[in-house]
Amino acid sequence: MLQFWISRGQLSVPRHDCYFTIGENVGKPGSKIPDCGLGWIHFRPPVVLERWPYVFDPRSEAFTTVSIWDSSDWVVDRDETYENTKRVAFLEYVDLPRLTSQPLELALFLRRERDFMEQRDLESRGWRIRHSREVAGTPEM
Repeated sequence: MLQFWISRGQLSVPRHDCYFTIGENVGKPGSKIPDCGLGWIHFRPPVVLERWPYVFDPRSEAFTTVSIWDSSDWVVDRDETYENTKRVAFLEYVDLPRLTSQPLELALFLRRERDFMEQRDLESRGWRIRHSREVAGTPEM
């Protein structure tokens, strides 16, 4: 989004010696993400494993990801409008449970009737669906 906003004049970034991005396609051939004429240094978000220890929980039987399913976040790019939500990006992987025996679970914040209709479709494709508060309602969870 940073490069999109810069390229549209919606955000002005002061001159810097270096520009860093976690956007792996920024400035790459064929990318739809503009480089804004800047030389971006690509890096992956660091993870300090000592602060994120692995803990085996034998009661945990599914891989779970937590997300808000939908929002009112849209991007207008000249004459095209894009839905900028986890929902749109995730639907590409909707059939993933059919490709593995590992239980897969989505912990989602669902709020609209359309969300609940999609929940039924996801469950029919093998996803386990839980409300995100059940999984991540507190920092300890």
